[in-house]
Amino acid sequence: MNKRTKAMIGLGVAFLGTLVLAACAPVNQENERLHGQGYTVVIRFDQNGGVVASAGNMNVFDRYHEDDVERGVKLLEPGDADRGNVAHKSIVSRRGYFLIGWYREIYPSILLDGSGNAVLDEKGNEIPLDEDGNRCNIEQYITDEKGDFILKDPEYDANGNIIKVDPEYDANGNLLNGELFATELVSVTGKTQAFSFGGRWDFEKDICTLEDVTQTDEKGNTYYEMTLYAAWAPNFSYSYWYEAEGGEWVQYGTSTLPADRDSIAIPSWNESAGTMSYPNNAMKRSGYTIEGVYADKEMNQPFTDVIPHYGETDLETGTAKNTIVDCYTTWRAGDWYHIRTAEQLVNNFTASGSYEIYNDITIPENDNKIYWRGNLANFTGTFKSADNNVYTISGIASSQTSSNDLTVGGVFGSIGSGAVIENVNFENISFNIENDTTRMGGNYGLLAGRIEAGATFRNVHVSGTIYLGDLPLNTTSGKNDGYAIGLLSGNTPLHNDIVGEEEIAVRSQQVPLRDSGNNTFNGWAVIGTVGVDGYVTVTANPTPKEDPNPTTGTN
Repeated sequence: MNKRTKAMIGLGVAFLGTLVLAACAPVNQENERLHGQGYTVVIRFDQNGGVVASAGNMNVFDRYHEDDVERGVKLLEPGDADRGNVAHKSIVSRRGYFLIGWYREIYPSILLDGSGNAVLDEKGNEIPLDEDGNRCNIEQYITDEKGDFILKDPEYDANGNIIKVDPEYDANGNLLNGELFATELVSVTGKTQAFSFGGRWDFEKDICTLEDVTQTDEKGNTYYEMTLYAAWAPNFSYSYWYEAEGGEWVQYGTSTLPADRDSIAIPSWNESAGTMSYPNNAMKRSGYTIEGVYADKEMNQPFTDVIPHYGETDLETGTAKNTIVDCYTTWRAGDWYHIRTAEQLVNNFTASGSYEIYNDITIPENDNKIYWRGNLANFTGTFKSADNNVYTISGIASSQTSSNDLTVGGVFGSIGSGAVIENVNFENISFNIENDTTRMGGNYGLLAGRIEAGATFRNVHVSGTIYLGDLPLNTTSGKNDGYAIGLLSGNTPLHNDIVGEEEIAVRSQQVPLRDSGNNTFNGWAVIGTVGVDGYVTVTANPTPKEDPNPTTGTN
């Protein structure tokens, strides 16, 4: 920085440079001192809605020596690294906007909607729509001798439509029935900026001279000052819409275009993970999986590789247009996963997930990284083979390990109302009821502990083994002490829409036992007998040191 240039932050917070002050009075005193030393040229930076160093009570202004400006100087933009160790204190920002540049001239703009029509009246109230959904036309505005936009005072007919009238002026040329258009932005989709600008300052090329800063006050005194106005534009963004029942389009999210990008990726399947990848979280909808993204509501213009952004910045006027790109989306109900491997199946499993199986899958035995978690769930999602094929899931193993572990248990903890399982074979699956369940009052089966009414099965085949550990014995026919075991589930042991019950074996699991002499041995405590109703009755094994034969269920 030129040693004869003083960069300052106003409102008494700090000087940018060698001086740091903390009150308005010291700042004013320093201004007077510098002015007396010939630093009479003031360059003010009007942040125009922005903030300096994330604080709302500061302004940036620089003082230059009159002799230097007479020869010509380059100005420093707020935040410029050449401001040294105080550069960070002069950074100007505005939430939700980006800085186009700094300008010498600023003009109020007309706030327009997406169709190019005015949104507000002269009082800042939203102009009503007519019966066709149209706003008044921009022709309601005129421009005065200063170039400012002026709204003609509207009148309304019996139908609420605006009657255009001509403005009236007094003898001095002042407008009688209108006033300057409000410059405050309102929350309206498709809004434009509140101002347009002129005289963009190029900090790399422009040279500031006394001609640029010379002004005259009301008394005819000359002073040297120039104000540069920050031109802000709304961040380029995307707006996401879905079509609700009845055909109404509902906006459900927005996202900002990254500053270094001119497009975002379309959602696509991550085939290695089996999940749908989205360019940002704002595009997601809970409980749904996206199928398509379109540029139009009629869905005739699909986005393919990327979703481009059409935003443009006009450096001459400090304005931007097409700042919002609307994206119209189509969806499939459910959080869907494409499953091709055992890793994808176990890593993505959730109780409400929807799974499309693309090939036969085997869960590896005794793999600490790939193990089934579905026995803990009340499954309410969808489990089906893709493209009307029938694929096989094999090797799923789950266990009931203690009295306090599960009230329901099977390969699925339970299968709830609304669940759909379709075109799937479950083969060589197992459920091991290892310990005492008397305190549970639970339900257990190979496929699930419970199958609730409203669950749907189509073309489902089940085969495998239920293992019985050291369990309490039967007290009621077909039921056991505080719990029920069925071939498929504890409450629906047989199911008309599931085949393969005859391929489900029930056998005793070897567990630690004690003989009459209190000696420990590994044996088989119980025998499971399957009734014609598909319930398993648990009785004592009279020869616990011998493995009883497996019992096969019957329809």
